[in-house]
Amino acid sequence: AAKEVIRLLQIPEVNTAFSVGYLNALDQRYSGDTEKVLIGYNQGVSVADKYDGDASKLNKEGRGYLEKARKLGVL
Repeated sequence: AAKEVIRLLQIPEVNTAFSVGYLNALDQRYSGDTEKVLIGYNQGVSVADKYDGDASKLNKEGRGYLEKARKLGVL
């Protein structure tokens, strides 16, 4: 099953549809809190659920992900 998931996610249209659907689910879960949505997408919902707005508590990858989002104007 894992090999099939990997194969399917290599198809751009499938990957995009999955990503958009997942982001929409995260947006609903976090009531539009874009920081939490991005953390959930990048770090997982267990990290996003605990996130209190203090980015210093995130690991280096998570902090970098939020910083890149800020530079791109997403946040």
